[in-house]
Amino acid sequence: MARHEPHRDLGLRLTASRRAISERLAKTDASNTDWQRDLAASHGRIGGVLLAQGDRAGALTNWRKTLTIAETLTATAEEAEGKTGGKLGPRTAEALGNVAWHALFVYEFKKGLAASERAQGLATELIWIDGNRAHALMFLQRAREARAVYLVHKGKSLWGKRWEEVIADNFDKLRKAGLAHPMMAEMERTLGVTPSPAAKQVAGRRTGR
Repeated sequence: MARHEPHRDLGLRLTASRRAISERLAKTDASNTDWQRDLAASHGRIGGVLLAQGDRAGALTNWRKTLTIAETLTATAEEAEGKTGGKLGPRTAEALGNVAWHALFVYEFKKGLAASERAQGLATELIWIDGNRAHALMFLQRAREARAVYLVHKGKSLWGKRWEEVIADNFDKLRKAGLAHPMMAEMERTLGVTPSPAAKQVAGRRTGR
């Protein structure tokens, strides 16, 4: 029997309620990309809550739905850019970058790598996508290539932060999703960032503390 935790149950109900609203809106107008993104985000949040409750299967089910929506949004972006200029660019690249990120959470690392590499071919200025490429390479045990990508943007600014801070934030999210990797600690040391509490918990479990 699982321990009853009312605050977590409430959090799940609230998140599920928001997802239900997003689903109704998304079905009302499937072409509304904002509603589709809201629905994807809701599935992502529910996945996080379920994982915290020990329901990995339920978490993966929701994260797969997030990935499916991301792939649908990529097709929409490709169609839109194809109509306007005939050439794919940043909009499609951003959508592919999101596919690359969400693919990590359902262990589809090859799909994540393919999406990120295609995205970089369309918009090299979107350096955040390189982070997702490095993550996929890391999980595919291609350490030398991953290390090179992690280091190539060191010191650059991204979303008001340093590149290395964004990578550390990514590692934190991945660890919380059960996606820890020994290379993360190495890169945190090399990039000069402080490991998150989630990293310390993983290290503690490995040493038996």
